[in-house]
Amino acid sequence: MAITGNESAFIHIKNDHFLKTILGNMPDYVKKDASLEHLDIDEPIVRTSYPVRDAFIILKGELVVVNEFESGKVYEPVAIYNDDFVGVVEVILDRDEFISTVSATSRVDYIRVPAATFKRWIKENSDISFIVLKSVCSNFSMNMTDAGEQIVLDSMYLLVTHIVKNAKYISHEKIYYLDENRDKTAKRTGINIRTLYRYIKKLKALNYISLHKKRISFSEDMKSKLVDYSITLRNK
Repeated sequence: MAITGNESAFIHIKNDHFLKTILGNMPDYVKKDASLEHLDIDEPIVRTSYPVRDAFIILKGELVVVNEFESGKVYEPVAIYNDDFVGVVEVILDRDEFISTVSATSRVDYIRVPAATFKRWIKENSDISFIVLKSVCSNFSMNMTDAGEQIVLDSMYLLVTHIVKNAKYISHEKIYYLDENRDKTAKRTGINIRTLYRYIKKLKALNYISLHKKRISFSEDMKSKLVDYSITLRNK
């Protein structure tokens, strides 16, 4: 279904400056060719070796990049959030196939734009080109750092830093709460699910975390212990 004026206006109001710029500068030929779509949890938006036919603008939700190697090793710590793109590198480089599998870890709303239309758009509009370039450069920079840490750092360190970074503070309960299940934590950290369970059990035994309705939680004092523990792990 092509993006109509009403649909475009709805998204324009609902989202932030990034999406307002994207949709505010979207010419009619892009709206005609593009479509609003969604994914449910665990559905792929692209798979490794899929033919490159479209680029994708993520409006809302979260996805995870899964790089599968010939050796059978799977590397999957890279997350993609709303206000980002999928497939633009392959489209810009005229690749025949996608290099990674990208799957939803929540409901995802997105705009699908045919590859040729997307390339024409970024060639003709420097503002859109800059947004795309900034996104690609930002992801490359963060992913190179994450990849280096994934190789050289203890996986417990990756879990502890993930917990500290992503837990939300619940002020009326005075606790931090990681609102994600084990499968999602495993996908976002790249840690094997069995190893993850073992690490969580160890952190609980050390009194660094508690479990609340099977979700990880911790107090301010526990947070200090987690931070100290992460420093110890990093310096090993």
